[in-house]
Amino acid sequence: MGGVFSGHVNSAYYVVNDADKWADIWKEHTQIMLPQPSLPDVDFSRSTIIAVFMGQCLTTGFGIEIKEIIDTSLSVVIKVEKTYPSKGCVVSEMLTYPYHIVNVDKIDKYIIFDTITRTIECE
Repeated sequence: MGGVFSGHVNSAYYVVNDADKWADIWKEHTQIMLPQPSLPDVDFSRSTIIAVFMGQCLTTGFGIEIKEIIDTSLSVVIKVEKTYPSKGCVVSEMLTYPYHIVNVDKIDKYIIFDTITRTIECE
């Protein structure tokens, strides 16, 4: 799941392998939503949650996405892409908080986040 409205206002990347940490992150993420959605059930013996938050952006047009998860022999590389609007883009002045959360098969290896940034060109 992903979007631009989150109660998590700071930039952060999370690897979640336990229910307590997941509950804390979900509570912060959904604190601005009414009604507040229920905590998704996750079996942490089989799954890992990867959650990335871009933090506060002053306009629309920003985004963050987990693009790829690569399992190597020693680690797992999580490719994250942050997108920004170019100066020519028409954007609305409003606070946004881009995020992306995925549930993946259990990860027990060292995790490396590899982030790239891309500017979206507008005509």
